[in-house]
Amino acid sequence: MEELAKQLGITTVYATATYAFFHWLDESASDEAKAALARTMSLKDYKSQQVASALVEIFDRIYTYPLLRWRAFMRSLLFTLTVTAIFTFEARNTPGIEGLQRGTIAKTYLVAITINILSDYISLFAIRRWLARPIRESAALGPD
Repeated sequence: MEELAKQLGITTVYATATYAFFHWLDESASDEAKAALARTMSLKDYKSQQVASALVEIFDRIYTYPLLRWRAFMRSLLFTLTVTAIFTFEARNTPGIEGLQRGTIAKTYLVAITINILSDYISLFAIRRWLARPIRESAALGPD
């Protein structure tokens, strides 16, 4: 029972953080973006350009635009370190980890975190380009 209470405590923290994040997105997204996403969620007909615009807007709210700025890098760094901290916290008692020396773990984590920070930031450029693809395709075809 004590273990269940401990797990529910951790789960509540994760659920609260997730709720807070999406509440912030809801507050900061434009009415047009919210409407486009709502239409998509209700499985009605939608224009891919409108949904793409909404997704790009939300992406830009999270990471800022343009991406080649310190602010975007720092936001990416924050997300990477948060997920890494959660993973580390959850994996702390994993069999096999306990037997490793602290120095080995520290060096491994330093290398892994550095690689994750860089790859996560670089991937933002590809993700934003992919999200904006329907917008570019629609612009190339001209008005409907």
